[in-house]
Amino acid sequence: MSRLLPFLKKYRVQVFLGPAFKLIEAIFELLIPLVMASVIDDGVALGNKNIIIQKGLLIVILSVTGFCSTLVCQYFASVASQGFGTELRNGLFAKVGTFSDAELDRFGSSTLLSRITNDVDKLQKGVAMLIRLAVRVPFLIIGAVIMSFIVNAKAALIITASVPFIAIIARFVIVKSVPYLKEARRRTDSLVRISGESLDGTRVIRAFSANESVSKRFSDENDLLSEASERATRLSALLNPLTYIVVNLGIAAILHFGGADVYAGSLSQGELMALISYMSQISVALVVASDLVTIFTAAGASASRVCEVLAAESSVKNNGGTFGDSKEHPLLSFENVSFSYPSGAAALHNVSFSADRGEIIGFIGVTGSGKSTLLSLIPRFYDVTEGSVFIDGTDIRSGDITELRRRVSLVPQKPALLSGTVRGNLKLARQDADDNLLYDCLKASSAYDFVIQKGGLDYVIEQGGKNLSGGQKRRLTIARALAAEPRILILDDSFTGLDSLTEKNVRLALAEKCRKNGSLMIIASQRVTSLRNCDRIYVMDDGQIAGCGTHDELISGCEIYRSIYSSQTEENGGANND
Repeated sequence: MSRLLPFLKKYRVQVFLGPAFKLIEAIFELLIPLVMASVIDDGVALGNKNIIIQKGLLIVILSVTGFCSTLVCQYFASVASQGFGTELRNGLFAKVGTFSDAELDRFGSSTLLSRITNDVDKLQKGVAMLIRLAVRVPFLIIGAVIMSFIVNAKAALIITASVPFIAIIARFVIVKSVPYLKEARRRTDSLVRISGESLDGTRVIRAFSANESVSKRFSDENDLLSEASERATRLSALLNPLTYIVVNLGIAAILHFGGADVYAGSLSQGELMALISYMSQISVALVVASDLVTIFTAAGASASRVCEVLAAESSVKNNGGTFGDSKEHPLLSFENVSFSYPSGAAALHNVSFSADRGEIIGFIGVTGSGKSTLLSLIPRFYDVTEGSVFIDGTDIRSGDITELRRRVSLVPQKPALLSGTVRGNLKLARQDADDNLLYDCLKASSAYDFVIQKGGLDYVIEQGGKNLSGGQKRRLTIARALAAEPRILILDDSFTGLDSLTEKNVRLALAEKCRKNGSLMIIASQRVTSLRNCDRIYVMDDGQIAGCGTHDELISGCEIYRSIYSSQTEENGGANND
């Protein structure tokens, strides 16, 4: 919980003054029954209009002052809670941005989304209630008991005796309802996950006419959420009637025994009314207290989930070192690299190779052979388990991550575009890129023509690029990677979805650009046609390099490559020429 306090640091004044003003309102609320008793005993009973007017004005002043104090407290609570929520969301978002792929895999996108939104909302509400009621409620309960003893000690014992019964009822309801509230929280997370999966896989669901089964899955989970929420609500609904039963019994007891004292003259009518008022104040305060416990319980569960994210440290540490520019070393080299995912699944075994400036190298292999995993180690999305990766002779683990990722651009398997203009997406790689550079990158990726047709660099891309075709999105992601002017350009199965002619044009343009700039281009693909003109092709098999050479060398000397080539040649009817 201490991890959350820095997010309230800017609102220390509001956190302190808010409860103080609420305390003032509670003091005035406790004084009003005493003033009302004086109105009844000294004014109404004796027919003294001056007392009635004076005390009446005092009640009005106390009420108005208390009301103004409440407004001030509400304002401070709103400022502090909303500001806390804003700061916390920003902090969580920034924290998630520092995570390596290992942490993102561990948490999952759906639960991170839920924690940044729903959990922060519950914490925000908890802060507001903390400022508004956390001090007022216990003060009001204790103060009402003390004030009742000041009025009449004998009658106050009835109030004191009823408080434990009300507390027992509140505790029973809370203890029984909290598990259902936690269950509802878990079901909400599950619904977020199912909704995200269904939205991402909408086309697949429609293609297989699986709407009914997916809807049933959502409906079943929604029913479980509804059931848990209803159970908690039904239990909470018992609180008010049971509490008021005890309160009314207490009031009846006060009237019964107090009536006799009034008749005997040891208790005035005004004092009797004051005791009833204090009894009502205690009952209302206990009901509010039970609601607070429910709110704070939910906020506590959310706090643990949020703190788990804040406490998580990226497994990829930024050591801030510098990268050299010496040409004495290969631009990129892997030395005895092995890698296993955090789950324990081994992906790479003792991989070694090197590549230099101006080269075009390729990686090929069946699905699951380790191509994408190998490429993800270069920009340090993960750190190697064993061995080392060097760029310009510097171990990338000792270098600055920002500088590393300026030198390396990766085009992922799944093209991802942000909502905004084409220019905004391309400049994501390099903020100071001018339009001439952007147009040059669009031409190299064969995206220039369709971008111009759509309105140029100011054309607005919708969320996820849904107003673009798959091939158009892929070409824009390639252009974005080029805009960074990287020393190492990585294309991870990035030509999928492009027709043969477009792929050939893009590949040749990229190769020419990289050779001219002295950059290294790495292509990972399952298609021989995408790699056959590479300077070297590495064949991956079960996380290891099973072969290396040119296309012709591998055809004659690598069985795995030959079988891949043969299968693709047969599928294409013998036409597998570039």
